[in-house]
Amino acid sequence: MVQKVKTGIPGLDKILYGGVPQGKIVLLSGGAGTGKSILSLEYIYRGAKEFKEPGVYISTEQSEEEFLTQAKEFGWDVEPLLKKNLIKIIKLDVAKGGNYLKVIKDAVNKVKAKRLVIDSLTTLTEFLTPIEIKKSKGTELIDLIENIFPVPVTENLIVKSILLRFLADLRKLNCTTLVTSELPEQSNFLSRDTVSEFLCDGVIVLYFVGIGGEETNHLQIRKMRYSRFIRGYFPLKFTDKGLEVTEESISILMK
Repeated sequence: MVQKVKTGIPGLDKILYGGVPQGKIVLLSGGAGTGKSILSLEYIYRGAKEFKEPGVYISTEQSEEEFLTQAKEFGWDVEPLLKKNLIKIIKLDVAKGGNYLKVIKDAVNKVKAKRLVIDSLTTLTEFLTPIEIKKSKGTELIDLIENIFPVPVTENLIVKSILLRFLADLRKLNCTTLVTSELPEQSNFLSRDTVSEFLCDGVIVLYFVGIGGEETNHLQIRKMRYSRFIRGYFPLKFTDKGLEVTEESISILMK
């Protein structure tokens, strides 16, 4: 029987029949302002606060100070958890390059993390270049691609190949991991890189919908390997204590 990890977010664990599969990677995808970072941070916070499970939050955009400010808006007392090494927040400066995987591994090992968030996978992969990749373990992979494909190897193809390797390395950390991805509007895919949804074990999509002058947020579980889940579009509420998923699915006009 597959073990579950509770997110701690009201309503979400019920439609996931207890939580997300332990040790797996779940893609959290959505457009700007749909709540990806808040949901991810709450997943780490609830894990440390309520279940005593250490977590690492890797951000490519926001600093620890910015997250602390955001956490206070929901009444989350994160600082004591940081001091106890139950939570570690790291901002990656992707513009400078470097061995991202080593930074993540070191952080996970330092706090003995059970939970991990990469926010965002979109930014991380888009800053990878062939030169940076050849300095890492990706060299052998690039050589293999060049020998197999009769067409010129594009940077996009290389990044997708590295993404496959990167996710495989994340699985070796034995954390239950959320990775976020920007979802462009009018997209026919579930991630900006168009491949993460196939490589990850689960996919949760956040939507921002405007109908009849009303604006609402919704959550949908698109897939979850090794686990049952309830299908449908569920209202996602932003409360003064964090996020809340209404358990009753509703029918809305979606493209």
